[in-house]
Amino acid sequence: MHSQRIQELYRDHAAALILYARQWCCAPDDALQEAMLALAKCQPIPDDPVAWLYTATKRRAMNIARGELRRQHHHARAVEEHAQWFTAAEQGIENNQSESLADSVATGLNGLADDERELIVARVWGNLSFEQLGQLLGCSASSAHRRYQAVLAKLRAAVEPLIDDVQSEPLIPEVHSKAIEKKQLTGENP
Repeated sequence: MHSQRIQELYRDHAAALILYARQWCCAPDDALQEAMLALAKCQPIPDDPVAWLYTATKRRAMNIARGELRRQHHHARAVEEHAQWFTAAEQGIENNQSESLADSVATGLNGLADDERELIVARVWGNLSFEQLGQLLGCSASSAHRRYQAVLAKLRAAVEPLIDDVQSEPLIPEVHSKAIEKKQLTGENP
């Protein structure tokens, strides 16, 4: 279809089509845009482009509504389910300790600010070097190391009281050996 004809159809019918699509979804503009793009590519050109646009807009609005509903259900399930940061088996933790320990660590991680949690997860589970963490955070390797140490201490303080009776060794080591720290600062993985 010629672009001038599409512009005319949009100018003459867009407001009504948006109102029409609004009864099915929260993004009627998107539904109309998708329908207009489909009309531009449509071969052969529909005999009645206005009626075709109403049908196409309705179908796209209903598709968007189904997507919105799926997202809402997904979000509701995600809220109901407890996020598992790691499984006990992956960490070599015995079954009798696993539930309490996993809950304690998850509680500690959830208590951190988003940027702090990102730092811990990237370093501990992602094995990123401090140089890589510095790039991720937009700072130097030594700044990333200082931030990591501070967040690690904060996490340790939050988690260890919860697990005192679960495990005899500290879950989060208090001091890294100097050799490992030096390798980490220079970007080498231990």
